[in-house]
Amino acid sequence: MKNPWVTFLAACALTAPALAQPLTTAFVYQGELRSAGAPITTPHDVRFSLWTAPAAGSPIGPVLCIDNLTPIDGRFTSSLDFGAAFAGQRLYLQIEVKVDVGTDCSDASGFTTLVPRQELTAAPYAAYAAYAVVAGSAQSSTQLNGQPASFYTNAANLNAGTIPDARLAPTVARTNATQTFSGQTTFSNPLNIFAGTGTDLTSLNASNITFGTLATARLPATIARTDQTNLFTVAQEMSTLRINAAGALAPLHVGGEGYFTQAVRVGHTNSPRAGTIRFNQTTRNFEGYNGAWWRSLTDDSTVPLQITVGFNTPGSTNWFVPSGVVSIGIEVWGGGGGGGGAGTSLIQNCSNPAATGGGGGGSGGYALHIMDVTPGDTLTISVGNAGSGGPSSANGTAGGISSVRLNGVLVVQATGGNPGLAGANEALGADNCASGATAGAPGTPGSGSLANFSNASGNPGIRARRAYNLGGCGLPPPDIRAGCGGQGGTPVSSISPSPDSAGQGGTGGQFGTSAGAGTNGNPGRVRILY
Repeated sequence: MKNPWVTFLAACALTAPALAQPLTTAFVYQGELRSAGAPITTPHDVRFSLWTAPAAGSPIGPVLCIDNLTPIDGRFTSSLDFGAAFAGQRLYLQIEVKVDVGTDCSDASGFTTLVPRQELTAAPYAAYAAYAVVAGSAQSSTQLNGQPASFYTNAANLNAGTIPDARLAPTVARTNATQTFSGQTTFSNPLNIFAGTGTDLTSLNASNITFGTLATARLPATIARTDQTNLFTVAQEMSTLRINAAGALAPLHVGGEGYFTQAVRVGHTNSPRAGTIRFNQTTRNFEGYNGAWWRSLTDDSTVPLQITVGFNTPGSTNWFVPSGVVSIGIEVWGGGGGGGGAGTSLIQNCSNPAATGGGGGGSGGYALHIMDVTPGDTLTISVGNAGSGGPSSANGTAGGISSVRLNGVLVVQATGGNPGLAGANEALGADNCASGATAGAPGTPGSGSLANFSNASGNPGIRARRAYNLGGCGLPPPDIRAGCGGQGGTPVSSISPSPDSAGQGGTGGQFGTSAGAGTNGNPGRVRILY
């Protein structure tokens, strides 16, 4: 189409059927379409759009399109409705046309824009429609329904209806949604009451409770109460415990009689300290531990205070725990080492020859063990043999190991003492017949597993024509349990270990005019107490 143009005939003819009916946003547009000065009568597609300026600008509202518009003598009439595009501002109508080629308005190609755009002017009723229908009763342009504009901006004048949540600011708290308060929140009411279950309160700090009294019902069941019975399911450590007493005189002070419905053991362990007290449910008596075994505290002379079973013969045997016995004490001594034989020596410039003394044998080890047992348990008892004394110029032999096994498992043992060594065979010098002689070294003591006392070795033999020293004994005195070590070589050949001293070491061979042999040590011993 060549040089199309349009003639503006009418732009404000309302489509309302009667004055009493409310107005719509549609209006009737009449135009004339010519090409090269001649009216167009063939079908054309025509598009209409609103713009904010005569040229350029921005589009307002939708684009309206009429398909297959056929002008009559070039003229056409169309009803256009751009909806709420009109807000009292100046607008311009843009028209685009193209010869109909059989496609509908969805095909946006081929349109020619007519210029210039047509400015739209408001008809009287269209201007009236831009205001509220009740504006006719307004007393002035600053009032609506007899009220100033400020009336409608004052929330205090709202006396009906409900404002939707969507119209409220996000900073307004809702009762039907989770709230986050970023500022300080203060609650105040006449009764100072904060109501609610508090189940959703988190990150509370108990240190913020600075006054009032917390009800015991709010405490967990694991918190002890002073007004009710408490059951402790784990061990409790207390520096002082006072029961029905006005003042604590000791770490445990009971100010009345005690009644126990079950067996009571105070401080009971496999290795208790001396002074520990327990109640023996079998004998129905209180017992005290003296550092070695349990002894009854009863004053009934008909009840035996202690039963002792001794094993003194070297070798092995079984012992069975009697009925009713649940705890025993075991003492074990290892065999004593034999003394070393004396050495011989030729003495120059002396009227009598002399021999250097042998070393005393070491004492056997000692061990004390307390343990729980079950009636019928088997204890295998092994008693260590005595070490043999060495002949002239020879070492003694070591004592044997003593041990106890419970149902085949080793529970305690004491090793035998080491032997004394023989005196040296050396010629003495001429200075008072004493230089150059070497006495036999002593045997070292045996050791005990779980031993409560130390052991001592025998003293060494001394040189000719000197006083002798006795062997050392077990420690600590005066409660001596370990055997004494054998004494060094002595001019009295008859000195031997005491036959009642378990594990005592043998005496070293005497020194003097002849070379004496060392004596045997004592055998070990096992003793059971219950």
